[in-house]
Formats: sequence, structure tokens, C-alpha cells
Amino acid sequence: MTSGLDVRYVRTPKRREVDSLARKADGSAGLIHVAADVSDPVTEERELRALEEAGEMFPEAGKRLLTLTADGLPPNAPPDVVARPAYEWMLTPPER
Repeated sequence: MTSGLDVRYVRTPKRREVDSLARKADGSAGLIHVAADVSDPVTEERELRALEEAGEMFPEAGKRLLTLTADGLPPNAPPDVVARPAYEWMLTPPER
């Protein structure tokens, strides 16, 4: 069975990396970045900067940051970044 998604790895011109750009056949897209824990300010800034730069490359894509636990979520995520524990994201039914 196929998911119907085109999934690609993203590297920005400044060589920052985002784990996935997923596009549906209808043209909708999402950037998905995974980090175990971004509660440290240095890690938070690095991971959110990567999503921001990738978002400039793909302005139509939503931005999602997944962490291992709720304690690892970024305390200062911008409003256009959905930050969630990965287990919540995996257990949520797909949007239709």
C-alpha cells in the first residue's frame, strides 16, 4: 500500500537540514523535523532555524517539529510551527 505522499529530505542553501518535506497529490505540503529534545536553548534555536529556512524555500508547507517527549518541546516555538511529541502525532488520525 502506498501513502500517496512524495517525501524528500531538505537541505537549505545554508546547509541546514530538515528531515522531511511531504507533499500530497493535491499539492498540500508539510515540513517535518524530528529532534529528541529541544528544551536546551542552543538546540531549540538550531532546529527552529532549520525549519524557518526550509519554510522560506517551501512557503506553502506547514512546519512541524516532533520531539521524543512533551518535556522536550521548545519553549519558544513561533506560532507557525506546530510542536508536538512524536507519539501524539503518530496516534492522531491523518487529516483528510
